[in-house]
Amino acid sequence: MKPFLFLRKVYYWTVDFLGRRASPVTLAAVAFAEASFFPIPPEVLLLPMCLARPRRAFFFAGITTMASVSGAFLGYIIGHYFMGTVGIRVIDFFHLHEEFSRFQSLYSTHGVYIVFLAAFTPLPYKVFTIASGAVKMDVFLFLAASLTGRGSRYFLLATPFSIWGEKAGEFVEKNFEKVVIGASMVIVVVFVLWRLR
Repeated sequence: MKPFLFLRKVYYWTVDFLGRRASPVTLAAVAFAEASFFPIPPEVLLLPMCLARPRRAFFFAGITTMASVSGAFLGYIIGHYFMGTVGIRVIDFFHLHEEFSRFQSLYSTHGVYIVFLAAFTPLPYKVFTIASGAVKMDVFLFLAASLTGRGSRYFLLATPFSIWGEKAGEFVEKNFEKVVIGASMVIVVVFVLWRLR
């Protein structure tokens, strides 16, 4: 099928270009920035790098986790000290006023759980890192929730590549159409649940 043929070509290019040429420093920079202000998730680099070098999958996941939590701490500082200037501009840019207000109202009883879910799921994590600082959430609880959520997310993604190595890439290539359809369905379900929550 032509659409899948095009996507397969994009897949090969992504694995070859990003997986083999992207450096751990680039991965760390994207993960750091995404947690506080950057719109592109680090999985865009992490997954191709794991596919290209599966033996280093956990190493890449560790870099992504630590850089992301460091970026989250920057977001916390922005919310804590610069909410009226930098923080509000980030919220404005991504049109996340509703999410920010909702977090503020739920923080007193569910703050740690919300940060963990935002770190683990496709929720806009940056708004929660900034909001955590704005509502003066305990910084150690914030970092613990962020580390647990982000670590679980990235190591979970890296595990198949670490365990099965090149077989994971071979599986994707042999079942490319099914993988694309399955991933698309997951994205749609997550988006619908997010909009209907």
